Amino acid sequence: MNQARYIALLALHRLMLALVDLGTAAILLLGALDAYVSAVFGTRRVSTMARQFAALIKEHR
Repeated sequence: MNQARYIALLALHRLMLALVDLGTAAILLLGALDAYVSAVFGTRRVSTMARQFAALIKEHR
């Protein structure tokens, strides 16, 4: 019983890590898409999300 509970908790932990990785990938993809659209259409607008993401990267360095 104890081993089954441990395996279930481990599976839940791995699922949560996978969801975090998926969220990070989505943020990176949206940032790249924003940069691509800005480059293609020649706009100098930087989205709020891109600014926040850049600030987050600077904070963790």
